Amino acid sequence: MTETVTVETSSDDLTDILAALAPSIPYDDGEYVGELALDHTTLTTVAAGYTTKYGTVSETKVISNLDRNDMSYVPATTVKNGRTLSLAGVEWQVTGTDLVGETLSPSSWQAVATYTASTSWQAATGYVTTAEYHGEVVSEGIESVTYTVVYTGAETVPAEGGNSSSSGTNPLAGLAGSPLLAIGGFMLLALAAGFGVLLFMRRKNVYVYIPGDRPRDYKLIAKFRADEKYPSIDLRKAEPYPTGVVAVEVKRPLAKELVGQNFTVQCQEGDYVYAIHRGDGDDWHEFNVDTLTPIT
Repeated sequence: MTETVTVETSSDDLTDILAALAPSIPYDDGEYVGELALDHTTLTTVAAGYTTKYGTVSETKVISNLDRNDMSYVPATTVKNGRTLSLAGVEWQVTGTDLVGETLSPSSWQAVATYTASTSWQAATGYVTTAEYHGEVVSEGIESVTYTVVYTGAETVPAEGGNSSSSGTNPLAGLAGSPLLAIGGFMLLALAAGFGVLLFMRRKNVYVYIPGDRPRDYKLIAKFRADEKYPSIDLRKAEPYPTGVVAVEVKRPLAKELVGQNFTVQCQEGDYVYAIHRGDGDDWHEFNVDTLTPIT
């Protein structure tokens, strides 16, 4: 059994995704139960949606060995990762001095320039992960029923000179001495008879064949149960679906009831209808299932 589970996480990190998925899940559909385990190879993660976010890109450049703190030395723009940034501010720093008379004066400078630009991008609002759980499940239905029969009452002792119930020819003779045993025996016989009738009513009475590897050699591919009130079979779902010549054999009990009536074979190409001609034995009819034409 395979069960598909979907979870949502704020990130697409595998650790976060696995934390949201249980290692195994119970399965119970009312008929089958079992335990299904996570198949890590089936994880599929996609963005749940997107939103636009805004921010600032910045870059700092140091321009050294300047003889004065002159803005003409500082470029108005710079490029970072293909994006043009504009000058946002400059910090001037003295890097050297000279003695002029009795006073130290700056002789060299460096500019620390800061560049910025506004930016926007699409960010995921969350992530949806689909995973499959696999495992074996079993049916909790009743597989079989065991009946225990308990016989009660006094033992029946045959009269002297009489025949023992175990030596008689009638299998129900021993039940005559006890009404409960007699009733139980007849109920068992009725149950067996009913079961036999049910099997008889459900037995297949239409066989379908295709030609074999040798002349006049046919291979059985399907059996159906047809009713004289609705004389038809559905060949459309046969596995494998036949092609070419198909032979339909209607067994004698059903053929006897259908003499002179039409019999329908539902095919993928359409319905093929023919008349039942004989009732003294099995009725055999061949046709081409591809063209719905009889084989004479």
